[in-house]
Order: sequence, then structure tokens, then C-alpha cells
Amino acid sequence: MNVVYGGNNLAETTTAPIVREVRRMLKKSFYYFDNEAVKQIKLFLFFNGDITSYCDSTGVYQSKYFSKKKEFVANLCFDDKKWSGHKLEDANFFLSELVKLLLQCGVLLRLKLEKINYSFNMNEYERCIDIKTVLP
Repeated sequence: MNVVYGGNNLAETTTAPIVREVRRMLKKSFYYFDNEAVKQIKLFLFFNGDITSYCDSTGVYQSKYFSKKKEFVANLCFDDKKWSGHKLEDANFFLSELVKLLLQCGVLLRLKLEKINYSFNMNEYERCIDIKTVLP
């Protein structure tokens, strides 16, 4: 999970420590994720400024599956108008939106794999993205 911040940034001070923890948790939970068609999932998180001007709103953009590398790549964009500047409120917003976007990624990946006759265990994927314990 890579992160790009741009412009005036209310998101960075709130999300930077949470992103590090989420990255650690996801890496640990996906360690045992077993799918013959997916060896790596790369996610890019985009926050604020010029970066998010290419996105209409918070969402998953440019999701791609590379069959030779067995790799799924997606851009997750967070609408820069949603940040309040209140740390706890912003943290809750970020985690809530992140879970929704990760679920969307799972659905997109499942659809891409079904097109090439691979199965995808959505229940196992959902178990791996359970990040409810990040905030105290």
C-alpha cells in the first residue's frame, strides 16, 4: 500500500500513522491468503490536491489485473472535500471509506478473475481486510 498526498493536506496528519498500522495489519492478514491467480495486491492511496482532481469522488480507479505477474493493482482516491480537520472524526471517516474501497477492490478482482476462469474466495478476502481494530 503506497500513499500519495498532495496540495493543502488535512488528511496527512490524521491518516499517516493509521496508514502505517493498516499496512502492517493487511500485510500480516494477507500472508496466508491463498489464491493461485493472485500473488500480489498493490494499492495506491491518493489524498487531496492535484492528485485527486483526476477523480470524481472517493472511489476505486484504474483497477487492473496482470495475469502474467498474477498481480492486482488499484488506485483508491479519497475526496479532499471530506476532511474536517478533527483528528478522530477524520480517522473514523478514513477507516470507514477504506474498508468500503477494499471491498470494492475485492468485487472488481473477483469479476476480473471469473472472466479468465479463476475462482476467488470473497469470504477469505473479507476476513483479510478486517481492520476494525486499528483505532483504540
